[in-house]
Amino acid sequence: MNEYECPDEHDLQESYTISVTGPLGSLLSAYIEGRCVCEDSNDMDEVMEQIRDDMAKQNYWPNIYYINDHGNIDLWDAQGNIFYSWV
Repeated sequence: MNEYECPDEHDLQESYTISVTGPLGSLLSAYIEGRCVCEDSNDMDEVMEQIRDDMAKQNYWPNIYYINDHGNIDLWDAQGNIFYSWV
């Protein structure tokens, strides 16, 4: 995948994926390869901290994608900064 191609399902499966959950998208959950890393949090800093902790524990640093409630995808760094967006 080059930097201009939207990630496909395979890319998303092998990466940390943060998505909105809960009523009206009020909560956030994070998964990697079908495994829940953080579920139903209302604090993005907590989600990112749990992802960073899991990365260190697994000794694995894949991409982090955020999928908003409209289906747009952002590639984030480990501090939660947007690196690239697909709208």
